[in-house]
Amino acid sequence: MTAWVLGLLLLVGLAAPPAEAHEMRQPIPILLDRMYGVLLLLEQSKTAEAIYQIGTVEELLQTKGLPGLAQTAAKLDQAYRTTVADSLGAAIAARDTARLKSAIYSLTYLLMLEKLDQLTAMLPNRDVRPDTRKVVMDLARDYFSHIFEETFGRKRPAQVKAMEQTLDRMDGAVRQQAAPLFEQLRRQLSQAVLSHFAAELLPGLPG
Repeated sequence: MTAWVLGLLLLVGLAAPPAEAHEMRQPIPILLDRMYGVLLLLEQSKTAEAIYQIGTVEELLQTKGLPGLAQTAAKLDQAYRTTVADSLGAAIAARDTARLKSAIYSLTYLLMLEKLDQLTAMLPNRDVRPDTRKVVMDLARDYFSHIFEETFGRKRPAQVKAMEQTLDRMDGAVRQQAAPLFEQLRRQLSQAVLSHFAAELLPGLPG
C-alpha cells in the first residue's frame, strides 16, 4: 500500500464522525472548522501545511472583520489568565507539532468554557430568551463535539461518552433554567476534560 493511500485512509478515519456522534446544532464557525482542519494536518505530521493554513485563516477572518486564532487566544488569555497565545506563537515559530496541537485543543476548551460561563450568567436572568440560551449551549456543545469528540471519540470512547452524557444533562438544566444544577455540571465537565485530556492540553487551564 502506497504512502499516499495510507495518508488518505488516515485523513478519512480522522474526518469521519464516531458512531452516534453528536450532530452539530449551529452553523460551524469558520474559526472552529479551520482549527479542525489544522488538527487533521498535524495528525499527518504536515506541520508546515498546518502553519500555512493558520496563516490563511487569519487572513480570511480579517477580511470578514472577525478575530483570528491569535486574537481570539489573546482575548481568552486576558479573561482566564492563561498563556495560550504565547504557546501558539512559540509553537508556530518552532514548528513544534505537539505544542501546536496542545494550543489548538486548549483554545477550543477555552472557547467552550467561555460559552458555558455566559450561560452561568444568563440562567438566573429571567429576561434572557430561552432561544438565546439554547444557541449559546449549542455552540458550547459544538466546540466539544467538533474537536474533542471527533478527535478522541474512537481513542477514548468511554470517557467521551460520559462527557456527552454530562452535556445532555446540561442541555436539560438550560431548558429548565436550573442554574445551580447547571453550574454543578459545568464544573463536572471542566474537570473531566482537564483530567482525561491532560496530556493534550496546556498546563494551567481553569476548571
